[in-house]
Amino acid sequence: TECGFCYVEGNGTPTISDATVSCNPAGLSATISGTISQLHSGTTYSLRAYVRSTAGLAYSSETLQVTTAGSKPSEGDNTTPHI
Repeated sequence: TECGFCYVEGNGTPTISDATVSCNPAGLSATISGTISQLHSGTTYSLRAYVRSTAGLAYSSETLQVTTAGSKPSEGDNTTPHI
């Protein structure tokens, strides 16, 4: 048995062929968790949960879109660009 999250950059429907992060299933719990790292700042990602067992592969019914925070301005960056 394996569970986790699959994700893609932008809008799309991720599969386990895309980037994944696995988690350890905790018995028969309906809750899974994992940490996705090394994402780009200011970028939208689509993600959904998956589980694989001897019965096959299943995905969550919804795909979630999240956007990472933008990078903070560095010293010397123009904080008031012309509009």
